[in-house]
Amino acid sequence: MADITRQEAAHLLRRTGFGNRIEDIKSLSARSRNKAVDQIIDYGRVNNQEMEDRLTANFEFLRASSPDSINDQNFNDAEIRAWWIFRMLLTHRPFEEKMTLFWHNFFATSLDKVPAIHIYTQNLDLRSHALGRFDDLLLKISQGAAMLIWLDGINSTRTNPNENFGRELQELFSTGINDAVTGEANYTEEDVKEVSRAFTGWRLRKSADPSPFAYEWYLDENEADHGQKTIYGQTANFSGQDVITVLADRRTTARFLVKRLFEFFVYRLDTESDEDRATIDKFADVYFANDHSIRELVRAIFKSEEFFSPRARFALIKNPVEFLIGSMRMLEASVGFGSTGARPAILETSLRTMGMDLFSPPDVFGWKLNDGFVTTDAMLVRFNIADRLMYFLGGGRFVKSSAKKTVKKMLDSFGLLEIDSAVEKRLQDYLALNSAGVPVGWNSSDISAIGKIKNLGRLIMCLPEHHLN
Repeated sequence: MADITRQEAAHLLRRTGFGNRIEDIKSLSARSRNKAVDQIIDYGRVNNQEMEDRLTANFEFLRASSPDSINDQNFNDAEIRAWWIFRMLLTHRPFEEKMTLFWHNFFATSLDKVPAIHIYTQNLDLRSHALGRFDDLLLKISQGAAMLIWLDGINSTRTNPNENFGRELQELFSTGINDAVTGEANYTEEDVKEVSRAFTGWRLRKSADPSPFAYEWYLDENEADHGQKTIYGQTANFSGQDVITVLADRRTTARFLVKRLFEFFVYRLDTESDEDRATIDKFADVYFANDHSIRELVRAIFKSEEFFSPRARFALIKNPVEFLIGSMRMLEASVGFGSTGARPAILETSLRTMGMDLFSPPDVFGWKLNDGFVTTDAMLVRFNIADRLMYFLGGGRFVKSSAKKTVKKMLDSFGLLEIDSAVEKRLQDYLALNSAGVPVGWNSSDISAIGKIKNLGRLIMCLPEHHLN
C-alpha cells in the first residue's frame, strides 16, 4: 500500500488525538496508511513514563498510599480535572486519552452527584479498558462505584428494583432505543423492569487494599432477585452479568456502538440513508468477527475508505477539549506546574465556559457534540483563548524571510490547516502593514515582527477552519 499523504496523516492525527504537530505529520507520512493507523492504535508500545513521572511529582494524591494520604487540599474536583488536562497535554499516547474522552461522554457520570474519588477511579477504568472487549468494559463500568451511585444501583433491592440503571443500560450504554439500521424498538417497558431485577443487590464497599481509591463491587445475596426473568423473549434466572453478556452480543448493540464511534471520530451518519445503514452494518460485522474487540473495530474504521473520504475531512466541529488542548499541543505552548506554564485553573475555567466541564457532563446523555458547542458565548470564549495563548507564545520560530513563507509556516504549525487562497493572501498582506495600517512590506528583523506573528496566530485561531476537525 502507498505511503499515507501528509494531508491524510494530518486528518488521522486530528481525529485520533489533539491537534497534529508538523513533526508528527512528517513522521507518520513515511508509513503506509495501515502502518500509520497501527502505530496510533497500538499505543501500548509507546513509552509514556516521562508524563507519568511529571504527574506523580506534581500531584500529591498520585503518591497516596492510605486513606490518610488524601484530603480536601490535595484531592478535590479541581485537582482531578487538572490531572486529566495535563495528561492530555503531556501524553505521548494521544489516542489513549481521546478514547478515554469518548467513553467519558458515552458513560456520562458527573461530580454533581458522584464523589471525586469514584469519578477518578472510573476515569482510570475507562482508560485501561478503552480498547478491550466491549463486554468487559461494560461490566467494569456497571460494577464501578461511579455508575452504582450515579444511577442509584446501590439502592436497588429485590422488593423495590430501581429502574434507572436498567433503562439507561439499554438506552445509552448498549442498544439505544431503536435499532440504528432497522428503526425497530430494541426493548419494551417490560424488558426494563426485568433487566432492573437482574441488577438488584449490587453493592459497593472499601476493599482490603490500603489505597484510598480501592473500592470493590459485591453482591448482597439478601437483596438480589434470583427469580426467573423474561428478557428479550428468553426466560432464565438472569444475573446482572448475564444481562451484560446478552446485551454485548446483540447486533443492535454493535450497530449502536458503531454509530457512536463514527459520529465522534468520522462523520455524522444519516440512518435514513441506505449507504450509511450499510456502513453501520459493515463495521458491526467487524465487531462480531473480532469477539467484540473495540481495538479491532476502531482499527477497521480508521483504515477505511469512509474515514479518509472527502466527506470525513473537516466534517466535525472541534469540541472544547480538542480546541484548547489541540491548540496548545500544536503551538507547543509551555506546560508547567506551580507558577510557570499553563495554569490548571485557567484551563479548567476555559473548558467550562466553552461548554465542556470535564467530569461534569450536563446529564446522562453526555455533551451534545458538534453544533452543541457553537453558541455566541462559547465562540467568544474561544476567541479570547486564542488571544491569551498567543500572548504567552514566543513567536520567533515562526518568522520567515517573506510574508508568504511566514503565513505558510504558521498554517503548517496548526496541522497543515487548509484555508481559502484569498484569505491566505489577506494574512500575508496583514504582515506587510505597519502600526498605522500602511503597507511597508514584511521585515522579519523589525522589532514589530514578533508582535505581528502573535497577532497572525490570533487571526488564524479565529478562522472557521481552525474550529473544524
